[in-house]
Amino acid sequence: MDIQSLSHQLLDIIKEKHVALQKIYQLTYQQSEAIAKKQLNDFLSLSQDKQVLIEKTNQLDELFNRHYELAKKSPIGSSFPQILSKHMDLKIMQETIKAIQEITEKIKLMELQNKDAYKKMLLDMMVSLNQSMASKQDQITRYKRMNDYKKNKL
Repeated sequence: MDIQSLSHQLLDIIKEKHVALQKIYQLTYQQSEAIAKKQLNDFLSLSQDKQVLIEKTNQLDELFNRHYELAKKSPIGSSFPQILSKHMDLKIMQETIKAIQEITEKIKLMELQNKDAYKKMLLDMMVSLNQSMASKQDQITRYKRMNDYKKNKL
């Protein structure tokens, strides 16, 4: 495999990862909206979609590493980084990797915010459920009293 085709493959992998991370960012934003609207089902559905993309990025990382290791073991091996630096693809790779790092940081930040908001939403739901349970218990108690009252009156 020649250096140019190898560098193109590495660049394609990096670009594909960047696209997947952009989609993850969009889904994370949509999760924020779902949490704000207390739409748990939407949040969970988005989480499943996002998990598929996360697995894809992991596979792309593995593929990139395999290609890079293959290049290092080839006849040009030890000089691969120097040869690659002379190709136009390197500049594009560097820019794309920088964009990947930036979007990854944005995703991490939004994930932390979502985590806190999600915990609050679940806590609010638990409080609401407990209040509902207490109300139901109160209704049952009143019904029993009313029933006992009717029995005693007859």
